[in-house]
Amino acid sequence: MDIDVKELSYVYQKGTPFEEQALSNVSLAIPHGKIQAIVGKTGSGKSTLIGLLSGLLRPSSGSITIGDYHVTSKTKKIPFRSKVGVVFQYPEQQLFAETVFKDIAYGPSNQGVSLKGIEDRVQQAIKMVGLDETLLSKSPFGLSGGQMRRVALAGVLAMEPSILILDEPTAGLDRAGSEQLLSLIQSLHEKNQVTIILVTHQMDEVARLADQVLVMDKGESAFYGTPIELFSDKERLREFGLELPTITKLINHLNHRINSPIPTSIFELDQLVAYLEKRRKETENE
Repeated sequence: MDIDVKELSYVYQKGTPFEEQALSNVSLAIPHGKIQAIVGKTGSGKSTLIGLLSGLLRPSSGSITIGDYHVTSKTKKIPFRSKVGVVFQYPEQQLFAETVFKDIAYGPSNQGVSLKGIEDRVQQAIKMVGLDETLLSKSPFGLSGGQMRRVALAGVLAMEPSILILDEPTAGLDRAGSEQLLSLIQSLHEKNQVTIILVTHQMDEVARLADQVLVMDKGESAFYGTPIELFSDKERLREFGLELPTITKLINHLNHRINSPIPTSIFELDQLVAYLEKRRKETENE
């Protein structure tokens, strides 16, 4: 399902003394199966935007088109809400059921799925997130932080969304937990071609995962393009209060020490190692 956002605006508490313009004329297009990153400082409008894209909020003006569903300020019922799954920041805090099975099954049961269908969806969801089925009978509160986050993600995936919104997915996880979750997101995307909207302040995640990036600033779209375009302009990054990805910093450091520069379009360590190994062999054969 393609996503097309046109001149989207949102005003909180409109017509009251507390009126606040949270979003102003934001436009973007997300082709089906792509990973769209949304970044920006706190208060830049990221949360409002994903609230609109998930159907939790209705636009004040502008429009959102997801597949065949079209929403404006006059739309009474948001038609695409069931098509969009949202994993909020620290989703493990939203776990509530006495067993992992019941927690994952909660969403499908609300969708009216049959008992057999619910069981099938739960089994499929835990496989997708890499959890063992022996955990289904256990309390989610006895699991590790990384496992709890996978249970929360499985609960969203069990509802079979066409679009998955991830709000700071690695927040609070240690390095190993973050790496496991990022690998899982990559695997889910590659195997299922789910459209993913990634809200993050981690530029390493943007470099590794995103096909395109939207930078929000004061409720407006300040930049819309590819990670390569964003990270090639250090001045613009400073203006947005963003940092270069770790690997880009490493490449820039190496490029100050060698004659033949390494492309800054490389965003993964294994790609950098492969590139350097190729160059080494080429040098030996000269």
